[in-house]
Amino acid sequence: TYDKFQDYTFEEWNNIVNTNLSVPVFMVKEFMPVMTEGGRVLFMGSYAGQQAYSSSLVYGVTKAAIHFLTKSLVKEFEPKGITVNAIAPGFIQTPWHENRTPESYERINRKIALHRFGEIKDVADMAYSILTNNYMNGSIVDIMAGMIISDKVQQKKNISGELWQIGEKDMGILRRNTIRRRIAAFPVKNMR
Repeated sequence: TYDKFQDYTFEEWNNIVNTNLSVPVFMVKEFMPVMTEGGRVLFMGSYAGQQAYSSSLVYGVTKAAIHFLTKSLVKEFEPKGITVNAIAPGFIQTPWHENRTPESYERINRKIALHRFGEIKDVADMAYSILTNNYMNGSIVDIMAGMIISDKVQQKKNISGELWQIGEKDMGILRRNTIRRRIAAFPVKNMR
């Protein structure tokens, strides 16, 4: 649902939490006693569970919970050597996106380094890779084609005069590094 936070009803919120979180939790709980040694659990998370989108709060919250569940269940399944991982896809072309406007696609594609939505096959291939990997455990695997959440880009010149494109997140790092350089250049005797 794309409702604003203030507009969610308890029933709406609960329905999505049950679908995206409670069903996977209790399904795995029921299968746990019959799972064989060396088995695999693979959850479907989402990049929205790692990076807040503006579209659906409850969806992102439930996917973040799936990611935490993935890491938390590693110890539960340790005695049987069962691995627990999750995939965190970004924008994947599914029927859910069929009603998007061309403008919406364009806006999202500008934020994706590959400038396109992923295909279901991309996620299926990643799932196969994870399920056949004997050492991967407790991992959340991003498959989001280099998605950049902020489209607020600033231009800065570096020391040699080259023009850089810097995203909003990078600006915080740049500011901290600039402050550190200024502090390091300030003589200690002037600190009184």
